[in-house]
Amino acid sequence: MLLHGNVRDWAIVEDKLMPFDAALRHTLRAADVGCIAVYEPWLGLLFGPEDQLKYEAVLEKTADPTRGLVLPPKTSGPLYHDPSQALLSFRLALGAESPRVAAVITHADKLFAADQFQVAHERELAILLAQAMARAYEKPAWRPNILVLVAAAIGQVPAWLYRDNPHMAVIPVERPDSDAREVYFRTQYGNFLGEHGRTAQGQPPPADVDLFARCTDGMAFAELEALRRASLSARVPVTDVQHLVDWFKYPKRKDPWRSSRFDERAARTKLTERVIGQPRAVQAVLDVLACASGGIGLEPPRSTRPKGVLFFVGPTGVGKTEMAKAVTELVFGDPNAFIRFDMSEYALEHDALRLTGAPPSYLGHEAGGQLTNRMKLRPFSLLLFDEVDKAHPRVLDKLLQVLDDGRLTDGLGETVHFGKCLIIFTSNCGSVRTIQRDGVEIHEPAIPAAGMDDEAAVVEHYQSAVRGEFIRIGRPELLGRIGEENIVVFGFIKAGDVATILQKFRLSVELAAGERGVQLAWDPSVTALMERTMTNEHHRRLGARSIRNFVQRELLPPINRAVAAGGERLLIRVQDDRVVAEQRG
Repeated sequence: MLLHGNVRDWAIVEDKLMPFDAALRHTLRAADVGCIAVYEPWLGLLFGPEDQLKYEAVLEKTADPTRGLVLPPKTSGPLYHDPSQALLSFRLALGAESPRVAAVITHADKLFAADQFQVAHERELAILLAQAMARAYEKPAWRPNILVLVAAAIGQVPAWLYRDNPHMAVIPVERPDSDAREVYFRTQYGNFLGEHGRTAQGQPPPADVDLFARCTDGMAFAELEALRRASLSARVPVTDVQHLVDWFKYPKRKDPWRSSRFDERAARTKLTERVIGQPRAVQAVLDVLACASGGIGLEPPRSTRPKGVLFFVGPTGVGKTEMAKAVTELVFGDPNAFIRFDMSEYALEHDALRLTGAPPSYLGHEAGGQLTNRMKLRPFSLLLFDEVDKAHPRVLDKLLQVLDDGRLTDGLGETVHFGKCLIIFTSNCGSVRTIQRDGVEIHEPAIPAAGMDDEAAVVEHYQSAVRGEFIRIGRPELLGRIGEENIVVFGFIKAGDVATILQKFRLSVELAAGERGVQLAWDPSVTALMERTMTNEHHRRLGARSIRNFVQRELLPPINRAVAAGGERLLIRVQDDRVVAEQRG
């Protein structure tokens, strides 16, 4: 049999926690195996009590020089340290009629390179392994001898050894499921820190057992043991299961979701100051933040899924990215907690590996994944997947796993958790439509100028565009996980918001000028010129970007020329439809 996957972990057998190799021995003994030989690369053959004598007797009995079955020569040091000698001995032992023999090879995936890279010595080892496997079934028996290959990475084991082989059972070893984690918590509860600085007493409450199983979803037994040891060493009691698991999972010990109350009035003020003219979007974001902070919903309590998921859609330059940055600072109090991924850079199928890292034996495997690495460093963060509609569907499958399970396993085999982050997707889908005119493909705005002020129609248009886009790319289930109620439509910039947005940019210019010792004063004609400019349909479709471009193109050059000439108190005004900066007395 070939055991692969989570084979470096612990296991629970008959309610007892033990290392995987001990659990394997226990299982083999229970199957009436009388002699177990374990080949550990670089250590040689290892035996339990009395097994070595039995094994050597079996070798003597099954040796048959006339058939080429000869005893491998013994050397000083560990018995059959060389893998070829160990496999030769297995070829002999697995042909024994009594006692029943089990030959175990640990780290079987480390004995060989991939098929196409094998050297002659590795091919010889693989052939010896196949011969040993055949020997176990050479003579009819009710319960034949057993060859067990233990491999963390099945891809490193020559496929021809187990594919279409009726004598080789391929058994994946999974991480512990919910039932196994419940058994672990019940049996190990007394080894956690309890109340009053002592180990926990009695049996855990049923609600805590259920909570522990859900909070530790995806964790291996070795990680659960590390959690238990951390409870004792760091003096974190198990009486608050959620706090203990969060403390262990996330490097940052101060959890913003637990350490502060959600002040909706203050949050509304901050978001409205940062993102101008989008009250509907602000309210939608506040609703999600309130639910994330309150923690009451349709999901089970203490769900491991992300705290909140939003899909921002709308024209360009209306504040989608700015809203994400504002939410980051509001929730996490740190602009560096904002993590942006430009999904247009993930347009190819193999780009999915960039998120989680290349698998073993591939170039760059040791580097890990771009997404998983960032989350290891900053589990309390906001993830912005910008222009998500441009990503390849295989990349979207990775994101679907994050929304579904709240975790990803990277190429290094490490599990990364997303239960403390916010996720925002953005898209401009629905802004442009493609038509055929005289055989020529033409791109034009999907919403005509006359409809830009019809807020209800704009919202319906973009919501329909998002639904259609997910169907087009064949991933409607991703929209289902996001939730149509979390599609947040940003409308076009309105004429009444132009002056406020311009004022925001002017404050930034004034701040920069103040650092140079320069005072700026603004004539109302500057705002009037900007408002006239924004009546143009093209500029209005660009939104705040058009206002920013106006500042960079029309305001900054004359201001900088005046500063370079020695100006310190400047009046900014419009003269003959051009912005000028004049020295004041």
